[in-house]
Amino acid sequence: MERIDCGGSASISTPSFKLSFETPGVYYFIGTTCTGFMSQAHLSDAQEIEEPFKSEMKSFKIINDTKNSINYGTILHREINFRGDCSMPKLASGCISTYPASSINIFSLNNNNKEAAKTSGNGVVFYSKPF
Repeated sequence: MERIDCGGSASISTPSFKLSFETPGVYYFIGTTCTGFMSQAHLSDAQEIEEPFKSEMKSFKIINDTKNSINYGTILHREINFRGDCSMPKLASGCISTYPASSINIFSLNNNNKEAAKTSGNGVVFYSKPF
């Protein structure tokens, strides 16, 4: 998938294409600075990030749901099943460069939104040693 800003254009060198709009969620990118091949929006955890992004993702973008006051955050893991080294929580909207990851936690922040508070979970457990 290639992202084109509103009013922009791109040449099409393939016999078909799909038009879609950016919706709230987390998007994976193969290229740095949110360029290159792009995923669909993701709203929940992935024990194993799908191909071709698994271990190849170099950046991701968080698009918050401003209409419903839902903000998203992520924690990336080097290994599948949320194992191995993990990133610090990323909460900022926009493009974020990252190391290649194999699994991801995607969560929503409460931010005074009662509906988001119902689904945001009971907290995060941090370990000082590998489990």
